[in-house]
Amino acid sequence: MKKFVMAAMLKTLCILLALGLCVLSLSGCATVDNNDDSGSDLPWNTPQPWESAPSIPGLDGMGG
Repeated sequence: MKKFVMAAMLKTLCILLALGLCVLSLSGCATVDNNDDSGSDLPWNTPQPWESAPSIPGLDGMGG
């Protein structure tokens, strides 16, 4: 009897976990309206000045 209850609880937990993962995977989706003029004209992927540094300090070819 105890094994049956534990198996039922495990099955219920697996079903709830699967449903939760489905909800989480679908909740992050969004549609983009290309006709929306409320945003800025600056693209999101424009690199910042500090991202285009020629080398990382301390890793300029020493060693190896």
